[in-house]
Amino acid sequence: MKMDAEPMETGQVTGDASVCKPSGSGLNTVKGKKRKGLLSDMALLVDTLGEFMKITDDSFNSLANRMVLEPEVKVARTSLNDIMKRIPRLSLQDKLKVSDELVQDTKRLEFFLTLPDDEQEEYVRMLLDGNLGPLA
Repeated sequence: MKMDAEPMETGQVTGDASVCKPSGSGLNTVKGKKRKGLLSDMALLVDTLGEFMKITDDSFNSLANRMVLEPEVKVARTSLNDIMKRIPRLSLQDKLKVSDELVQDTKRLEFFLTLPDDEQEEYVRMLLDGNLGPLA
């Protein structure tokens, strides 16, 4: 055996084939495919988590809005019932019909509650006569 030979790279042996390092780029190709698959899976996971967070955020915002508005809605409904009781010559069915229409349309209800008493009565009559749009 010759002692003055140049040092070999790690993984090389003299001769045609290496026992330690496979020949060709097959190992790199497998690693590349695995890496691409992992990146694709991670991208899908990130997209899914992002969508989940958006849905969760929307749900929490909706819940928070309802929690804030619920007391105001209860006060408005109580006020509406008190107002309907004060309107003379109105049948129970008419009171319920108008009340139902107003609680279904918050803009109408808000407007109605800002009117003076005499105008509220006229507004109710106009709703019943169909002069303000259809009633349920």
